[in-house]
Amino acid sequence: MAKKTKGKVIQMLSPENYIKQRARSLPILECRINSNWEQTKMAQISIARAHVNGNITVCFYLADLYCLGVTDSTYHFNISPISYQEIADNIEDEMQSILVTYELVHNILFTVTEFADEYGFKPHKDFTRITRFMLEEDSDDIPLIEIECGINGQPTVLKDYFDESVERSTIAQLEKTAGKGNFVLIDQDSDQMTDIWQEGLDEDDDYNSYTLEQKRSLFKEMLDNGDPVQGSDIPAVIDLVHSINIDLCDEELVETYYDEYIGILDFNLDIDFVPAQLLGLNHDADVHPMLAEEFITLYMKIINDEPHQIAGFKKQHPFIPGSYFLELLSLIIAKELPHDEKLTKYKLQYPEYSLIQLLALLQEIIKSDDVKKISGYPFAIQTIFPNRDSIHLIELYQFLQIFPSILLKEHNLNKLIAFIDAADELLPEEIAQDFMPLLMITNIEILIHLLDIQFATTS
Repeated sequence: MAKKTKGKVIQMLSPENYIKQRARSLPILECRINSNWEQTKMAQISIARAHVNGNITVCFYLADLYCLGVTDSTYHFNISPISYQEIADNIEDEMQSILVTYELVHNILFTVTEFADEYGFKPHKDFTRITRFMLEEDSDDIPLIEIECGINGQPTVLKDYFDESVERSTIAQLEKTAGKGNFVLIDQDSDQMTDIWQEGLDEDDDYNSYTLEQKRSLFKEMLDNGDPVQGSDIPAVIDLVHSINIDLCDEELVETYYDEYIGILDFNLDIDFVPAQLLGLNHDADVHPMLAEEFITLYMKIINDEPHQIAGFKKQHPFIPGSYFLELLSLIIAKELPHDEKLTKYKLQYPEYSLIQLLALLQEIIKSDDVKKISGYPFAIQTIFPNRDSIHLIELYQFLQIFPSILLKEHNLNKLIAFIDAADELLPEEIAQDFMPLLMITNIEILIHLLDIQFATTS
């Protein structure tokens, strides 16, 4: 019988203990934060450190700069660079992040923790137990960066951001520790919130000291051969566009147009009900749920430029006007001919079908020299969808498509800013977010016109 050999027993550290005991010895790979953290006062931070084997440990932190401190934290331990990149890409799909120095995120996390502690709010348990050890010791070796917490130094509760029980307990805690009248309670959708975010934007305006002509010159430099964003630093372009907008807009006119757009866009939206009119049928027609689902699925595939079977749907449902709307939409998006001829035919064939009429209206706007002369201008939603108590999300989306073209035709910056404000006020968040890139392109094109920027032609 062979003798058992005696050897040195190597005790493997658990991921938690490794982070506690050794994470600080790993070199920092990168630190990231959401680009709008100063405006929203909600910082989503990641700190990644590299192992000698090439793998990565990354910790994530959610920091509430209003008063609650670190409200959530988690980590991924010793993952491959590919896995790390996949995680980073998934996060980037949800929010825009930027690379920052370790010193900045260090100061944010320690400052919010200390601020929250003043009012009796403790950090997330995983931050206390594990992920705080990813941070360097808070010593004089780390340069001090001033981080503003609360609003004007006062702890702040953002109503309806957290669930009701958290909100109640937060207010009760502040009444006990700060005292009534010594903290701020605001609605995240209120004018006060808008003003606070706007102040943050104004404070971060890197172009305040520039003259309009200097901004114009820089704006021209940022544009790449006439393409508004291709090849440019998009965040810098957005910041500069915002600064030029402030110089050129008339606040009183913006306010007037804003009131008009509130009326134009104001309508009830029903996301749970598929009306028969969505498919071009009479309001009292029965729409089978499977038919509605197939229509909506095809629509989503078309606007996302994915493979679809519109020919089969049209063949299966030749008497449903929605088939012809989907056909037209696919032709227009693919820029296939002869959609103009079919558009004219279907417009006359289905005069009561709003979705086809909207496609025709958009083409008329694009070709028009004076959109104000088009029948129905300024195209209130109530006139496009008459005798309706509510509309479907698809109908709203198609209705909104006409406005960037109108605004671009009119070159009216005040109207554009007012439309953006009204859309932000009234539209569902996912719709507003989808339209913001298109509206930004429209904004850039309008500024190109207003600033009389010419581009050299290439032979």
